[in-house]
Amino acid sequence: MPTTPVYGLPYQGTNDPPDGPILGQALALAVEAEVQRLDAAVRHYEGAASADLPLTPTLTDVPGASVTVTAQAAGARYIALATFRFDRSTANSSAHGIGRLNVAGVDLPPQVPVRLNSAVLATVTCARAFSGTLASAGNHTFKLRGSCVTAGVWSATLADTNLVVLVIG
Repeated sequence: MPTTPVYGLPYQGTNDPPDGPILGQALALAVEAEVQRLDAAVRHYEGAASADLPLTPTLTDVPGASVTVTAQAAGARYIALATFRFDRSTANSSAHGIGRLNVAGVDLPPQVPVRLNSAVLATVTCARAFSGTLASAGNHTFKLRGSCVTAGVWSATLADTNLVVLVIG
């Protein structure tokens, strides 16, 4: 019985005797094995802020908003969603907060900025999706980091600051 070139799914060839039940069983088992492989290849990770982080001009890790993911092979793809809740504690219209995703020790562009052009207190939730490739197999740490141009104006807060990462491969 021949098989497809990519997934190895069996099909009836011109020289095969007609046998629907055998073909059906072989195809069902091959599809089930491929679906199990795909299920194992996609992994989901979540990390949420465990404490508020008063932001300063120094980029700092958000407590708890980190995950260690496992890539089964070099070249595994990831999709990460970073969500930051920024609370402005001081009426200062010139200051802005910045959130970053850090992967394996590297702060990735683009940043997640928040800037309001008013002098009122505010709470803002911002999100950004990131995608990329993990160069090597094994464990990689993803974490959220934050900073603020003027210390004491913004904080990344426990509520709504979180990280979700999907790894494929």
